[in-house]
Amino acid sequence: MRRGLLSRLGLLILLLIGACRSSAPAGERTFDGREAFRHVQAQLAMGPRYPGSPGWEAVQRYIEVGVTQLAALLSARGERGYHH
Repeated sequence: MRRGLLSRLGLLILLLIGACRSSAPAGERTFDGREAFRHVQAQLAMGPRYPGSPGWEAVQRYIEVGVTQLAALLSARGERGYHH
């Protein structure tokens, strides 16, 4: 149960962070609905996502890869966090 909740939370974080345009100057980031929708479509393509299913495990990997790539990008750019 807890792992499912963490997966949903990770998904939400990935969608929100991934949908922010990183090309915009700091403080001017905007939400990109198309990018968020692309993430939703990718996950829907993974099939049913009930706990323990192959789709559920695929979405977990998708989230882990996305967050890891984003962390590497931010680290390479020297960013330590999101500032308003």
